[in-house]
Amino acid sequence: MTITRNEAIKISLGIVGLGLIIGLIIQKGEPVVPGQVNLPPLYWGDIGPRLVSAGVIDVVKLEKATGGLSDEEKAILKGDYRGEIKIGKEESGFLLNTFWALGLAQKSEVLAQGPMSSFEAAAYLASTGGWTVGRDGAGDYYLNKHQILNLTPEQEKIVYGVASNTYRPCCDNPTLFPDCNHGAALLGALELAANQGYNEEQLYTLALRLNSLWFPGEYQGIAEKFPDLSPKEALSAEYSSYSGWQKNVAAQVQGGASCAI
Repeated sequence: MTITRNEAIKISLGIVGLGLIIGLIIQKGEPVVPGQVNLPPLYWGDIGPRLVSAGVIDVVKLEKATGGLSDEEKAILKGDYRGEIKIGKEESGFLLNTFWALGLAQKSEVLAQGPMSSFEAAAYLASTGGWTVGRDGAGDYYLNKHQILNLTPEQEKIVYGVASNTYRPCCDNPTLFPDCNHGAALLGALELAANQGYNEEQLYTLALRLNSLWFPGEYQGIAEKFPDLSPKEALSAEYSSYSGWQKNVAAQVQGGASCAI
């Protein structure tokens, strides 16, 4: 994959739009999950305060960029929230941003050994250059720098495998190359869930649940046209990449994919 610095900047700015995309507009509809598997509870734990302490999230900047945080969201960032992670349209923006921060900063085999590791223009991608709510710099300053989670080698392996085979309708890149906010966020979510014991099947279901939350129109289309797909199949390049969705789903379903949610 070859790209010049200027081309990378143009791509990143085109994806991010007017700056950091924080999920100011959430499309209507609940997540659509064909072939749903019941998932174990997932918890934030001390992820929030660890991200804040590392400077990946500056709470004041995040509040300003998003127009404010709820009391529950503030409690999550302080580490005072003890309930399960809620996954619904009201939580969509906060999930996107917090998982984005985690996927960006967490030291991982995906970032250290995947295509991002040799991508010279990584600092100018939407997932890095678009992250402007860190304390000390843009997203590339934190990229693959912090041990927020302590993943075992087996957990790293399962995340790498699922990241290699999950796509998003805004581009043709797998989660293994998290070049936008959605890719980085899904990586962070997979890492957190794997660290809490999720197996491969459960990770695919979680990934589909989140993707369908962030791209509701696209996954409504997939569910309507291909109701019998497993989560792993629905997330494959054939259906969930931009070109795959356009080829196999868009002919029958109106919709569009954008990192601007």
